[in-house]
Amino acid sequence: MGVLGIFGVHTGVGYYLQGMHGIVINPNITTHNIPVVKEILAILTTIKDYTTSATLYQNLNKPLEKDYLRVDQDSVPNVVLIIGESASRNFMQLYGYRVPNSPLASALQKSQNLFVFSDVISAQATTEAVFPTLLSYKDFEHKNTPWYIYKTMGAVFKQAGYETFWIDVQEDLARNNVYAHLAHPFAHKYWTNAPSDLPQTTQDIWTLQMLKHIQPQLQSKNFILLHLFGSHFIYNRRFPKSFSKFSPQDIPYSGLKVKDQTDRQIVADYVNSLYYTDHVLDKIYRFFQNKDVLMVYLSDHAEAVFQGGHYAGHSCSPQGVEIPFMIFVTNTFKQRHPDKVKSIAQAVHKPFMSDDLIHSLLPLVGIHTKDNLDTKNLFSPKFDTQYT
Repeated sequence: MGVLGIFGVHTGVGYYLQGMHGIVINPNITTHNIPVVKEILAILTTIKDYTTSATLYQNLNKPLEKDYLRVDQDSVPNVVLIIGESASRNFMQLYGYRVPNSPLASALQKSQNLFVFSDVISAQATTEAVFPTLLSYKDFEHKNTPWYIYKTMGAVFKQAGYETFWIDVQEDLARNNVYAHLAHPFAHKYWTNAPSDLPQTTQDIWTLQMLKHIQPQLQSKNFILLHLFGSHFIYNRRFPKSFSKFSPQDIPYSGLKVKDQTDRQIVADYVNSLYYTDHVLDKIYRFFQNKDVLMVYLSDHAEAVFQGGHYAGHSCSPQGVEIPFMIFVTNTFKQRHPDKVKSIAQAVHKPFMSDDLIHSLLPLVGIHTKDNLDTKNLFSPKFDTQYT
């Protein structure tokens, strides 16, 4: 195939992807959407990124030092980390919202199987920027440093003797995004790989099907990461019609910059997406409830839903980073790890930024690395509340 043929194929694929996923190089510059210009820019980007990719995979494939970590004898055998999408705590019953859209989680909170953290923010307002800060030792203070030079959570759990599983409702986009790179150290990886505009493939209950699928592969120690579609826009595509519980007349609009019934329906859809997340989280918890399990849920970032203006979507604003953060514990976990339960309970009102998750989760599990800092560990008496 000649050069022009290659240009043609790539241009066609580029338009297909743009239609399916909204991918453009720069939507603010009209010329960047011209096929030939897009192709040239893509080639230049590819050349620039080649060295970066080589360095990235060189670091990802580099084994951890043998003395890099130690594991407590009573470490938690089953750890489940659930990363939601675009969930705002400001629209959740658990955080005082006046619509009862988290009844199942509220019941678990009453039985002391769920701890809800009141003052948590994400480090960034987009998924691509947040994920490296959640799953590696990269933090907001070093946001201009490549994430792949840091140790990752998957690599640490793997070296600590855990069987590792990555289950993702969001597609890996030809394994060329940060999720796919961060998933690299995991032994088992599962993706939907379905276009985001097909609602039946993006409902988060798929994760429960995959948990049943991997059940025969579970070992004595397991780390399972679940990446949800959560409340990603378009909100009414994130839940089955049977979960359209709340209509626009059920929603309080005080402080929201809504203008018409269409806006009100968008808010109702968002509230229903969180209602569905409550259902999904409860199903996942019930799947593990008879085991010694620590289950953590937080959203990658939040969402501004008509709070600061006539707008619903990602936002670099307080509303865009005010996320839910919760820890579920089974009765078996409570019986075997009373000190850990006490540490969790004592931390629920501390201010926290999610880029310190790795500093907090690993020691709580019983894994201690050379990179861990007690001042960043939410569950440590030495945690620096001023640092956040």
